[in-house]
Amino acid sequence: YYSDSHMESFLVHARYALLERYSLTVNARADASSKFGRNHRWGYFPSVSAAWDFSKEEWVQEHTSIGGGKLRIGYGLSGSMGGISSYNSMQLMQRNGTVPMDGTVVTTLGFVRNANPDLKWEVKRTFNVGVDLLLWQNRIAVSLDFYHSKTSDMLYVYDVPVPPFTYDKLLANLGTMSSGGLEIGFGITPLRTRDMELAVNMNWTF
Repeated sequence: YYSDSHMESFLVHARYALLERYSLTVNARADASSKFGRNHRWGYFPSVSAAWDFSKEEWVQEHTSIGGGKLRIGYGLSGSMGGISSYNSMQLMQRNGTVPMDGTVVTTLGFVRNANPDLKWEVKRTFNVGVDLLLWQNRIAVSLDFYHSKTSDMLYVYDVPVPPFTYDKLLANLGTMSSGGLEIGFGITPLRTRDMELAVNMNWTF
């Protein structure tokens, strides 16, 4: 038994900062894998995010209790192989039994996988917005994150009719799934001396 798969990836990254408080990040990623069909080896996954460090604003600096604050927003695509193995987009023939012929036993071969040249990347599209806040000499840290994601072209083995297919199973991109939620992070440092520090951190996810 032998298996050999190949993958290529290219990434372009750009970041722009303005007035030490605004930032914009853009990524463009291209991935290719031999595990997918010959018509869709490549997948393209751009993303963009922006941040505003509002703790640098004068109206915030007037409040001595606020040590830091940032507002974040982003949207991007990412690709997944869904845990598939090599050659799953190709037709597979293997031994499936024996039959007698002219007094000898002959091994028979049969197709046990359908070819799918259009098998492609599973794609997740994610939007998120969040805020980070530091209070009272950074002794209290609060973060809120809301996200929504939708996965399309999900990789799954489906039952198909025979005919027109040679085999009754087909690995294809057909499913979609959506998810979203809210994440809350809270940290407090009640004790901070030259020799000792006590920090307590908690997370809630909905």
